[in-house]
Amino acid sequence: MRPPPLLLHTVNDPDHPIREVRDLAAVGARLGWDVRLEEFPHGGHTEAWNTDRPRYDRLVRAFRSEVVALHLQAAKPHQSADTGS
Repeated sequence: MRPPPLLLHTVNDPDHPIREVRDLAAVGARLGWDVRLEEFPHGGHTEAWNTDRPRYDRLVRAFRSEVVALHLQAAKPHQSADTGS
């Protein structure tokens, strides 16, 4: 199982321009990955978390819940078509 990548990036990051992250997201999508790119309009490198904390927290919580649900679903025993169990 491959969890979906979540990319949180500031548009004005001086170390990694937003185009690099957009390109990464596009390549992942072409490979069939469920890539999520969330852009934050302000802040520098690694500062998305404190430019809009409520949004950042909401995105991370939702992502974490989704990944946990995916893992729980993958861990369930598969039902057999023949026996129903």
